[in-house]
Amino acid sequence: VLPAPLEHESVVLSSDVAGATGTAAVSFRSANGVPSMGAVRVAPPEGFALQDPALGGSWRLCGTLGSALNVTVDRITFGGDGSVLLRLGEDDVIAVGGLVSFELPRVTNPPRGGAT
Repeated sequence: VLPAPLEHESVVLSSDVAGATGTAAVSFRSANGVPSMGAVRVAPPEGFALQDPALGGSWRLCGTLGSALNVTVDRITFGGDGSVLLRLGEDDVIAVGGLVSFELPRVTNPPRGGAT
């Protein structure tokens, strides 16, 4: 599976205050499917920080990835950007056009003022 653009993407922050930590409600539709044992990588924009709620371990994410519920999430780092990898199980797939929606806890806004 090759990377593809997202469709109908939305990110809603629980706070728009500079430096505040809250949740980010994320949703999008998959332009191409994701097979079992596949993954979706979520990377924050510059200035935002994702804090690992499990302090380096796995945790359960409440949301929907295609038909998968409560997907195991591993915090990983790609080039120092603090990405999160949403990893599907053996019996889970995201179909083409499948809805993906979840909340990421402990997202910290950039420390400087301005629109977020």
